[in-house]
Amino acid sequence: MKDSTKTITNDREISYKEIVIIGNGPSGITLSFILSGNWCYYNGRIHPDDMLTARLRSMPQEKSLIEQDLEFLSQGLEGRSRNPVAVLLDSLNHPFDDQDLQKRAPELLAWKHHPQKYIDHVVVGKGNPGGCWHQLDENVTTVSVSSWMELPGLSFDKWESKQCNMKVVCSCSDIRPPRRVKIKQVAKYYRDYVQLMKLSKNFKNFSYVTSIKPIKDKDMYEHILSSCRNEDVQFWEVQGYDVVKKKCFTYVCRKVVLATGTSDAHSNLNVPGEFTNTDWIFHDLKQFQNAVVEMKRNQRSAETDPILIVGSGLSAADAILKCSQFDHPILHVFNSYKFLNENNFPKNLYPEYNHIYKIMKKDIIIDTYKPLMRHVVKEIYSSIKGKRVQIVSPDGVVSWHKVSLIVILVGYVPKLTFLPPEFDAGNTLGIHENQPIDSIKNPIRILPWSYEVANSPPGLYAMGPLVGDNVVRLIHGGAVAIANHLCKRRRK
Repeated sequence: MKDSTKTITNDREISYKEIVIIGNGPSGITLSFILSGNWCYYNGRIHPDDMLTARLRSMPQEKSLIEQDLEFLSQGLEGRSRNPVAVLLDSLNHPFDDQDLQKRAPELLAWKHHPQKYIDHVVVGKGNPGGCWHQLDENVTTVSVSSWMELPGLSFDKWESKQCNMKVVCSCSDIRPPRRVKIKQVAKYYRDYVQLMKLSKNFKNFSYVTSIKPIKDKDMYEHILSSCRNEDVQFWEVQGYDVVKKKCFTYVCRKVVLATGTSDAHSNLNVPGEFTNTDWIFHDLKQFQNAVVEMKRNQRSAETDPILIVGSGLSAADAILKCSQFDHPILHVFNSYKFLNENNFPKNLYPEYNHIYKIMKKDIIIDTYKPLMRHVVKEIYSSIKGKRVQIVSPDGVVSWHKVSLIVILVGYVPKLTFLPPEFDAGNTLGIHENQPIDSIKNPIRILPWSYEVANSPPGLYAMGPLVGDNVVRLIHGGAVAIANHLCKRRRK
């Protein structure tokens, strides 16, 4: 099928692509890099896991991982993902990091470009390449170290050296120590990566996908699918809107990859009063931080009513840090403090989160901070007498508290309303059916060696946070698994 097949009408552009990738964040960028003919090979270095080294060396060295038996290579590995191929690629990219980050070792992969391996595809995204990284507070320091946010073939250090016209020489014994960087640097790295790796032609940025569905009648697109009418292949229709051109578009394709991430919308408490006072109840960390600064600027910080923070993740910790800058009293409702323990966040790299961890545990007592572990917010109420919130303790005691601001940071959910109606906005696709997709509690259920969506017609794949690979260092596995599966299908 030629990729140039295209029809332009007055209100819609219709064209054919082998693969449509929905989402232009790190997941979509990585998959585009591999589909553009960039294949990874084992470089012969020794891995800390002797059995993995033995399996790697038993495979034909001239063959890429794209052609290898991923199930065989992934045997017995444990890591940060429930998906075995993600663990495999993470082990090859960061061989020592989970044992001792200070013992960083070179990756065990080499990348080679094969122009003849290019697979026609398009990456559709709402903004600049990099996805939600362009929407975050650019001055905040990242949680992951810079090497954990790298995309294949271009290290963060090498990219940074290009920005400063410097030379960076890294050998096995000379690797820069782990460090955290500003979000604005990471966002720029992703945007530059697409250009530097010559992927721009594959990207349709500032565009929204409005619907996807299996094509049941090929006659609808006879002018595009005429050369494959006899093929027993499930084709898909992807419709969307180009914000720049102000025109609708349609792609007819063989495969669709869901790579949207899960940060489309904020999760809610769904309690009375949560959405009636949007000027002092927030679900977005950046908006909340701006409100705290504005309150200080208007000399309202003298108010003694505390700020209520709900949540136990990093966003909640960042909210506590912002309030602490102004010594404002804090009420903190949360489920557990274990997420912030020093096993996940080494003291030398995350001093601020270790401090929050200690005050949540009450190892450090601060007069302006009151932790309410395993408490539940039941109602939010506002009147001329002030802003109040009802909180219930673990043993059922009900109490009312006056507050000045509330920020609710209990996670994010994806917007998958573009899926076919029978998928119920993704609710039928999770490992727990008929429940909303959640990157931690209910990711999309996939076939482990191909990343195909299990409860779907053939040709639909998912990767990244949608399948539980919630950090950038884990997304490489999904891209390799999808490319591996496509390669096997093409050989057949």
